[in-house]
Amino acid sequence: MFTAFAAAPEDDELFVIGTALGEVKCFRHVVEANGTAAKTYLNELEDTAIWESYVTSFPISFLLIHGVFVLVGDGHGAVVLLQLDTGLEIRRFQMEAAIVTGVWHDGVFVVADLVGNLIGVNTFETKWSCRTDILLQEQAASGTYIASIASIRLIDCEGQLCSYVATSLGRNELILTLRGHVVARLPTPTSFTSIYSESTNDPVVLCGGKNGVVYKLVTEAPSPDRPFTVKFEPVIETGFPVNRVTASNGRLGHWICSGSHSREVLEFDAKCNRTRHISLQAEPSDLMSAQGHIFVLEEASIRILELIAV
Repeated sequence: MFTAFAAAPEDDELFVIGTALGEVKCFRHVVEANGTAAKTYLNELEDTAIWESYVTSFPISFLLIHGVFVLVGDGHGAVVLLQLDTGLEIRRFQMEAAIVTGVWHDGVFVVADLVGNLIGVNTFETKWSCRTDILLQEQAASGTYIASIASIRLIDCEGQLCSYVATSLGRNELILTLRGHVVARLPTPTSFTSIYSESTNDPVVLCGGKNGVVYKLVTEAPSPDRPFTVKFEPVIETGFPVNRVTASNGRLGHWICSGSHSREVLEFDAKCNRTRHISLQAEPSDLMSAQGHIFVLEEASIRILELIAV
């Protein structure tokens, strides 16, 4: 059973997958030159692994590739750094609960667990750690938990471009943190379950909500006749509670998303054009875009869908 996957940003033919048995496997898959997927599905029997590593005895809950490292999180709080080319373990850390998500920010991997702990780690040590105001496991069960984090860039109240880790706790606010310190709390129109950021000259921050709407976080620098403002502008209404928003194969202004209680993937752009893929067999666990295609994580395989220009 597959539980997590990731593609290398610098080489989108290279993938890592995690399993319910605590294994991480690295393999290469190339889409045909004409852009048509040779297979509808990928599974571990069809692609020979470059390397396999038995990382933990618990299910893999999160994977992230950055540079030459693979960040691995499991369902029991283990955080493991592996070498991308060999699978060799470099460093291991332990958190309090299941690893939910992670991101590269300010020279460290920022990792979040289910009950609200955040740590910043590199290949040598834990650089910093903090705890959000989630105090008990029972609160996570009732809907208060770290749902998503992302490294974002925003124009601040002085008109400067600043970088933060945006954190959603599954309720109607977005927390901006810097090295574990909360610098702002932004009220939101709904609870956000996915945050995506594009680091371009004109940074874009998208937030997927439980109400089925994808929002864009917009800040406006102060002027003599206008104060500094922060707002969430609706981009598109999906028709399902959004649990994942990400880029559409590196195309600026194009994104894909999936949701809970839905067997479809939605492509959309900044002009609200959309295309729906509705032929999925089950609700997607995760998705990403690479080589002009959408890769959808399912329990026993990875489904491949062709991107359609919206």
